[in-house]
Formats: sequence, structure tokens, C-alpha cells
Amino acid sequence: MLEFIRKKMRVTLITIIALTVPALVFFFGVPPGPPPQEAGVAATVNGEEISFRELEWAYRQFGDRELALERLIDEVLLNQEVRRQGIVISDEEVRLEIKAHPAFQREGRFDYELFRLRVVNTEAFEEDIRQMLGRQKLIEKVTAGVEISQKELWEEFKRRNERVTVTYIAFRPADYRRKVEITDVDISSYFEERREDFYIPEKAIIDYIVISSDPAAVEISEDDILSYYEENIDSFKINDEVIPLEEARPTIEATLRMKRAQLLARRDARRLSLQLLMEEDWELMAMEGKFEIKTAEVFRQEEQIEGIGWAPELLKEVFLLEKGEVSNFIEVPAGYLIFILRDRQPRRLASLEEVKEEVTDAVTEKKARELAAELARGTYEKIKERGWNEVIKEKGVEVADTEPFLRDGFITGIGFSRDFSEVAFSLAMGEIGKVETPLGYFILKGGEVEAACKERFAEEKDTLRESLLLRRQFEAYRSWLDSLREEAEIWIDPWLKERL
Repeated sequence: MLEFIRKKMRVTLITIIALTVPALVFFFGVPPGPPPQEAGVAATVNGEEISFRELEWAYRQFGDRELALERLIDEVLLNQEVRRQGIVISDEEVRLEIKAHPAFQREGRFDYELFRLRVVNTEAFEEDIRQMLGRQKLIEKVTAGVEISQKELWEEFKRRNERVTVTYIAFRPADYRRKVEITDVDISSYFEERREDFYIPEKAIIDYIVISSDPAAVEISEDDILSYYEENIDSFKINDEVIPLEEARPTIEATLRMKRAQLLARRDARRLSLQLLMEEDWELMAMEGKFEIKTAEVFRQEEQIEGIGWAPELLKEVFLLEKGEVSNFIEVPAGYLIFILRDRQPRRLASLEEVKEEVTDAVTEKKARELAAELARGTYEKIKERGWNEVIKEKGVEVADTEPFLRDGFITGIGFSRDFSEVAFSLAMGEIGKVETPLGYFILKGGEVEAACKERFAEEKDTLRESLLLRRQFEAYRSWLDSLREEAEIWIDPWLKERL
């Protein structure tokens, strides 16, 4: 049983760690969009180069350039260590791995035609699988000695399953905001003392166009519907009964229209992007009625862009471009977007007039928190002198009880608070403690602790061991990899480093 769990853990850990960028790229051929044109070296790891082209492919997989670069560096380090330790992967191991992958199977069996269809470069893909398997073996070696003792298992089970109930008095700044007085002198003094905290973030001004998808304009043939139905027949089963085609038709048609419309929009966006990058002029194309130009202001720390919506990829790219440069096409809620950077204004310190409302709110919060802290200290001292029962009789002192809660669980009237929880679990029955949290100040009276159930532990310990072992293995792997990083000579292109 334990050997089965260990084997399963190794597979799970390796799945998380070892399947890195190139494998994702080659599994289904070339990623969508035009190939990245960037030349040059983005980084080196012990003299081994990572090109800007590789980084761009990885960025398309992860959606974050910094994360993509980190993964590429880790992958190079792992591959170097595989070679250093002499780990060899045979052709047979590569062949079995490919044949076992669900992406290349029909009805549970390897389909060579499907493999050739989905893999663009067979030789490169096989080499990538060889490297991936090498990393798997390396990670197995690194994590092989990780164990979880029975005592550690029981302590973790207790930590996760013990519950406690406490009584508390709350002093929340939110309750005192109306009771504090704020003057103009307070506001100006606070602003001058913390001037560096108030700034207008970097802003980009862009002209953009959106290429929208139109499912209603897409034509779907009967053959298309039938093919989709047959290829995805498992999706049209309820309790092993197949839904008839006529019942599934509306769903299939809507799905195909949406997918095809998205592909057409992407194709149009790619074509237009290349035109704008290579030869065409924005204003000229607008005059010819080819598209409508819109303008937007984009702030670096903004999540939603007015008129565009949620566009994290745009936010990353807009501050990498130079004035007058045209972007690649970017997926947004309305379809695909292409923009030209018209201007970029650097981050600057704000004037008091620009942020007066924000400063006023900060001063109010500060004074309310100071008042809450003062009242909490005074009440705590009274309790120490006169006792809990005497003090809670005083006017204005409100006492509340929590429901039983777990260490990492939700606390009635408080929410999730590790600080509150740690103090609550540290108190003996009737013992008084205090804690400061982002919500305010609290005086606690220790209550009853519900012990963890040993019968449940017996039932759940194998599952718990599995999760703990995975976490411990990942920690061991990460610590080992960090030590590799520390010893490695890693260089990152200065231009790229500035923009990460």
C-alpha cells in the first residue's frame, strides 16, 4: 500500500514540475499566432543560451514573461544536471511514453496518424520527451529520501482538525471613524510626511482596434455537425446512454459557430497585425473604412481598462513597446485587439489636490486605529486588574462568542485570520490574551478545544500522508533547485530585466 502511495506521489510531483515549456509547445504543434521574430539572447545559464524566440513561445504558454523566463531557466538547470549525473533515457522509454499519451490515442490505443497530425516536428518532439523523462528521473532521485513519520502525521491531523471556541471583545477602527476629527493641518502634514506613498502610476495612451468574432455569420455544414458528434460522442452520454444527434444538434451547432468565429477573427487579426507592422498606416486604413480607431488610457496598476475590460496580456505588452510601435494581436473579451502606443507618461508624484480624498481617508483610518488601540489597551489593563467578569459589565463593552473553528478556518464575526487563530489556540481555558489584526484589536478569553478524532485519523491518514508527502517532496525539490540556482552563473539581458 505504501509503495503504491509513494509511486503515485512521485508521478504527481513530476507532473507538476517536469512538464515544462517545450513539451507543451510540441504536443500540439506550433502555438497559435505568427512565429515570434525576436532575435538575440534573452538569458544565459552557465553559458547555455535562452533566446528571445524561446522566451516568446514560453510567454504564449504561461501568459507571464517573468514566469516564462523562470521556467526556462529551471529547465536548463535541470537538463544540465541530468547530463552531469549521466542520466540516460533509451529510445524505448521515449517510444513508450509517446504511445501512452492520451493525445495520440483513439479508443484507448495509440494512433500513428493522429500522432503525425498533431506533432509538427517529430525529431524535436522526441528529443523534448527524452529531456522530460530525464528530468523526471532526476527529480525522483532528489525526492527519494523524503518520508513522513507517524508522529508528524498525527500532529498535522491535529492541527487541521482541532477546533476551539473563544469569547472576545472587538475594537475595530471602522467603528470609530465617525468619532475622530480631521483638520486640514492633519491632512497636509500626513501628505508631506508620506509624499512618496502618493503617486500617479505610469500611463500609456493607445489607439486600438478590435476584431470581433461573429458566430451568427458562420456557416456550419451537416458534415461538420456529424463529424463533431462522432468525434466527441463521450460528451453526449448520460449514464452510458447516448443523446440522439437531433437533441445534441443545437449545442453542437452553437459550439462550432463560436469556435469557427473565433478562428476567423484570429486569422483576420493576424493578417491585419502583419499589415500594420509591415506597410500600412493606421489613419489611412481608417479613412478607407477598414476599421474604427478608438483611444484608451492604460495605467500600469490597472486591472480593468475602460472600454476594453479585462486584458492582462495588453497590460504586460503596452509598457514594453516604444512610442509609435504596433503591438501583436491580443485576445480580449470582445475578440482580438491591436494597438499602437501613442504616448507614455512616467510615474510621478501626485499633488495634494489630486489625491486629497485618498489622503483624507488614510488620515481618518490612522486616527480611528489609534483610538481603537488606545481603548483596547485600557480595557486589557482593567481586565488584568479587576478580572474579565467585572469589566464586561461596564457600559459600552460588547462581548461576542465564536462558533467552534479550525486553525485555518472561518471565524464567526472575524473572517479568516491566522493571527487571531494562533492566539485563540494558544490560550488555556479562561486565559486572557490580545491580538492585533488588519480588522482591529481583540481581547480574547480562552475556551474549550475540541480534540481531533482518532477514529477519523485512522480512516484518513493514508490520504493525509499522500498530500503531506507531495508538499514535502516539492519543498525538497525547490530547496535543491534553489541551491543549483545560487551556484549557477545566470545572466539576463538588461533591457529585458528592466521590463520584467
